[in-house]
Amino acid sequence: MKTIAIKFGLFGLVSILLFVGLYNTMTNKVNGDSKTLYAAFTNVSGLRAGDDVRISGVKVGRVENVTVKDNTLAKVEFTVQDSQKVSDTTRVVMRYQNLLGQKYLALTPGAQPGPPLKDGDEIGLNRTRPGFDLTALLNGFEPLFNVLSPKDLNTLASNIVSVLQGESGSVESLLAETGELTSFLADKDQVFGEVVENLTPVVDNLAANSDQFDTALVELRKLVTELNKGSGNFFGALDNIGTNLDSTTDLVNDLRPTIEADIRSLRRLGATITRGTPVIENAFDALPQLVGAFVRSQSYGANLQVYNCKFGIKLLGENTTWIGGQNGPFSEACR
Repeated sequence: MKTIAIKFGLFGLVSILLFVGLYNTMTNKVNGDSKTLYAAFTNVSGLRAGDDVRISGVKVGRVENVTVKDNTLAKVEFTVQDSQKVSDTTRVVMRYQNLLGQKYLALTPGAQPGPPLKDGDEIGLNRTRPGFDLTALLNGFEPLFNVLSPKDLNTLASNIVSVLQGESGSVESLLAETGELTSFLADKDQVFGEVVENLTPVVDNLAANSDQFDTALVELRKLVTELNKGSGNFFGALDNIGTNLDSTTDLVNDLRPTIEADIRSLRRLGATITRGTPVIENAFDALPQLVGAFVRSQSYGANLQVYNCKFGIKLLGENTTWIGGQNGPFSEACR
């Protein structure tokens, strides 16, 4: 019992430590004492609360809130460690943290030293820079990216972002990547020519049959529209079919015992007929003799007289009433 308690205690302690670590990671808190500053931007698209504030690539704070100022500007609230020197000449630049679009605020020192900012101070537009729109930039390179491998694409995009953000040491790398890309496209010139040549007959055919193609598209749209209108009836019919199948299954299950009993009766009848086959054969053998006797009886007169000798009706407590006459089998004709 003591061992189980110790195990549960260790499990609870480890769970608490993991929870605290996960909570600190998710909240992205600033270590130590900090002060709150504000910065005005013309555009902070993609910046969210919880993003990093960095100096020389080292995290020193976090973005707390992003609001609208005067209906035309964006106001960013962020915290910075008190140990970091942020003066009235410090510049705030919004940069991309990765190619997924996550951003952070970079604090860069000014050309001249200045007095430190106090808690609650605001940095104006003259000392902020919103950065560039990476989405619009990458969309402009879309035809180029279609012929690049993912690895080359990531390398080129990273170098472009680094250069446009003013990071040193990336221009040479970007030029090298551009040179390799140019050589790659030059080597693929024959392939591009073959693709264009192969597509030319297809384009000519589509151009020659544009009217039929337009008609086919219109009719296809009508078909899809009608199918969409009748989708309710179609699925309702499917539901009814399912219900009917269930009813049919129930009916078959109910009739199964009766059908099985009938099959057993037919088997017994077949067995009885099989056992009586000699009797039936003898009856058919005697049938010609019976017919011959009947024909001979007709040759003695025009009429055939048949007497019911033993056919009568007997009620409870009453005497038998003979159909063939008063005496029945005891009549003169039947003796």
